Amino acid sequence: MKEIDLLAEIRTWRDEFARKHDYDLAAIAAAVREADATVAERLVRGEPRRPTHPTTPNYAQQMTRPATANSGT
Repeated sequence: MKEIDLLAEIRTWRDEFARKHDYDLAAIAAAVREADATVAERLVRGEPRRPTHPTTPNYAQQMTRPATANSGT
């Protein structure tokens, strides 16, 4: 199956789903929540990762040289 065909199929399904709920965002969200609750045992759930204090900077150290005087001569 081509990638374009897959995207077209997904967009078609999404439009049919929205049409089924009269394009009402609240109704769509409720339907998705209900569907999510029925299959919750198969989904991976986890707590969000807590930010950690970095022990090292996440950028490469750059070597610098001392400034040189430019007298123009």
